[in-house]
Amino acid sequence: MLDVMRLLSLALLASLTGSIRADVLTVDDDGGADYTDLQAAIDGAHAGDVLHVADGEYGAFTLDKRLSILGRSGVNDVHVAGISRVTGVVSARLAGLTLDALEIEQTSRAVVQDCEVGYVGPAFPPGPSVKAALVIRDCGDVLIADSTLQGLRGCCGDSPWPTGIAFGAGSAGLRVESSDVSVVDCDVNGGPGYTGCDWNTGGTGIEVRGGVTTVAGSTVQGGPGGTFECLSTGSGDPGGDAVWVLDGIAVLRGGGTADQADYASGGLAGLGAEAGLGVRADGSSLVVHSGTSVSSLGAFGAAQITSPAKVEPFLELSGDLASHGIFEVHAHAPVGEPLFLFFAFGLAPSTVGGVDGTVWLSGSTVFAPLTGQGQASPVVLPLALPPTLTAFVGLELGMQLVAPATPGSLDPGAAFLSNAAPLLAR
Repeated sequence: MLDVMRLLSLALLASLTGSIRADVLTVDDDGGADYTDLQAAIDGAHAGDVLHVADGEYGAFTLDKRLSILGRSGVNDVHVAGISRVTGVVSARLAGLTLDALEIEQTSRAVVQDCEVGYVGPAFPPGPSVKAALVIRDCGDVLIADSTLQGLRGCCGDSPWPTGIAFGAGSAGLRVESSDVSVVDCDVNGGPGYTGCDWNTGGTGIEVRGGVTTVAGSTVQGGPGGTFECLSTGSGDPGGDAVWVLDGIAVLRGGGTADQADYASGGLAGLGAEAGLGVRADGSSLVVHSGTSVSSLGAFGAAQITSPAKVEPFLELSGDLASHGIFEVHAHAPVGEPLFLFFAFGLAPSTVGGVDGTVWLSGSTVFAPLTGQGQASPVVLPLALPPTLTAFVGLELGMQLVAPATPGSLDPGAAFLSNAAPLLAR
């Protein structure tokens, strides 16, 4: 039987040899910590530090230095109100947070894990424009894992939506602009359209406007359209598309299992209108979907939607990630496919010649050989982080599958990389 715990111990030992631990600063709005306010903690921290946040209510922050903001292990109620921003940094990591809205821009590398993003009230408070629950703009590589992204509900009167967003329409769950983004094991939903005397189209689940967005093992759904109710008349507006690619490339990977039947589905329509598409591609964009179930497809202009001849492997985590309990690594791959599962305590995206995909693992790595059991029957590896790991808040564990680019071949110069699956110790 594969001794994953021993592999992890070896990787941890290698990663800690000669390393310098970052300072961990505590934040608690009730007091008794280094800081009571998140923005004050960011301003007082040094690059590379970790902010360890207790449950509570915090104001929006602007992160403009290389830091990690982590909710404490087992805590799921670190609420950050308003629109928070990560801007112009080499690296940022967020985990265990609930944020009303988040924008990440001009950042080389970011990891968002086990977070809930999206204001769920009746309408977002008046203020700056909000295009999506999470906006990623002009970034290098961003990895979003084990998170829920909920588009904001459309509103009227003092609507904050900017030019280009229909009045009263729901916002997108995720909007990507000229960035490379990986979405792993997430639920992404467009916001519902407003019901009243305004336009009220449902929001898009994931909107891609440049770069490459890869979605693996996730569920994406467009927001439901609202109903126009004014002067005693009633009519509906369309539901939002699950995935809308206006420019760039979107790659969708899924296992095709029963619980992923709605992997990408358009939002429900308002009265008398049409439901959104599962995938819509416009302009000269490209969508590649592999092993997924999509409710409906639509390619317009010079756009293309295609499926590879070989179903592509992907990796996901399942279980109690927040409190470092027992969880599982799920490796989805075709039956009989030779695989290597790599572990490393370090994440830093890079590219390697002859390898299809982004290498996320950095530092010392260990690996285990596996054999695919089918996309719907993943190889399941139970895993518990070593108890001593809780002493290393901010340490990051990354996992990634390597498979042959050509079925049955083990040519190291022609390999396919799955998505990375991260876990931030907190």
